Formats: sequence, C-alpha cells, structure tokens
Amino acid sequence: MTDPAESAIRNFLACFPASDVDEVIGFFNDDAVYIDGPRGVHRGINAIRTELQSQLELVPNTTVDIKTLAASGGTVLTERVDNCEIAANR
Repeated sequence: MTDPAESAIRNFLACFPASDVDEVIGFFNDDAVYIDGPRGVHRGINAIRTELQSQLELVPNTTVDIKTLAASGGTVLTERVDNCEIAANR
C-alpha cells in the first residue's frame, strides 16, 4: 500500500515538466508556506503562486529523477536529481 503523502509528493514532482503553475499550485493549501533556500520564504497561496510562476518562466522544463524516497505519516524525504532547461530569453 502506498503512503498518501508519498503519492502526493510523487504526483507533485511528476507535474513539473508541464510547467503549469495551476497544476503545481493545486498541491498547496491557502495557508501554505513554501521555502526555497536562496529565494526565501513565501507565505500563502498568492505569494507561492507568484514565486512558482517566476520559477517556471525561468526554468520552463524540469524533470525529476527520484533516487530515494522515504515516507512515514505526513513526512516525506526525497533524494532526487532535477534536470532543468533554462529559458533562453532570460
């Protein structure tokens, strides 16, 4: 049986190649907090949408190769390699 949190993370990472901000943002609650080390902390769905839209414009095609995934309850840890295509017009 697959852990629901594991499934959510796998589905979240699988939607990155489409670069559809609406699909990506669908994984967040209205009061979510998104932390991206060098780009800061983004609180709330509108701030997260703005940040993810900016990222998807800069990096329009990202595929994720999951090397290891461990899930327990609501906690999921991933070891992954992200392969990014940088937008040429930036």
